[in-house]
Amino acid sequence: MWISCSPNDPVLIRRPFTDNEVEYQLLHRICGSQDCSIRMRTEKGDAVFAQTAGQHAWLWVSEEATLEQKQSLIMALCELTIDKDIPGISAHPEVAELFAQMYTDIVGGSYKLQMDLQSYACEHVTAPANVQGRMRRAAPEHVNTISGFVTDFIAEAMGTAVPRSDQVPFVERSIASGDMMVWTREEEPVAMARIAHRSPRHARINSVYTAPEHRKKGYASALVAELCDIVQQEQLIPILYADMVNPDSNNVYRKIGFAERGIIRELAFQQS
Repeated sequence: MWISCSPNDPVLIRRPFTDNEVEYQLLHRICGSQDCSIRMRTEKGDAVFAQTAGQHAWLWVSEEATLEQKQSLIMALCELTIDKDIPGISAHPEVAELFAQMYTDIVGGSYKLQMDLQSYACEHVTAPANVQGRMRRAAPEHVNTISGFVTDFIAEAMGTAVPRSDQVPFVERSIASGDMMVWTREEEPVAMARIAHRSPRHARINSVYTAPEHRKKGYASALVAELCDIVQQEQLIPILYADMVNPDSNNVYRKIGFAERGIIRELAFQQS
């Protein structure tokens, strides 16, 4: 039922996967990464499972599969991953719950909801008007400021305190890639966002953050809108994920043209 999946497996560029590609665009990234520790798909091409070492696994199952079919293939998957270190699962809510129930029944422990993510795609951008400042490509002199932004972003989004110094390597790589942008007022960075990953049809935007003292002024909206323009000039569709418990960010994305797609549920496993 389950077989090895290649980094650029054809299943990721054809139906039925492409019907849900916005929600599962991250699977392109995981499957193509050197850090991918598990990479599998079904023989029929109606499910894909992949995990970056130490991170939540991602599981896509075709919406055309019946509940009985989903249960059968997920049970087989759980049996294949008994000896793997899987700290959590990200999938369609029904699929995530099925996997979590079966997996914890086998290996023990329990699971809890970590986050529900709303996926979005933007076909037509509506940029906010009269926003002061401009977008700039992040430069080395911005490393310290952006590292602070990333540290605060993690604290707000995940409730996790991390040292600013730990974020410097990530920020330096993001700046070197040319895909990290900042919105500046009088040359001061007040917001950030980046193009995190490009796949054959989409480009995913993330790390959208505005410093607290500069919020409610349209900076993040303007920055994301300009990033969308860049992506669309590359003949790709901009996509992103937003935590469903954050109404402000979801409203921002809708106002500039992002339309809702499917929901991804993140469940974390806990040892008993």
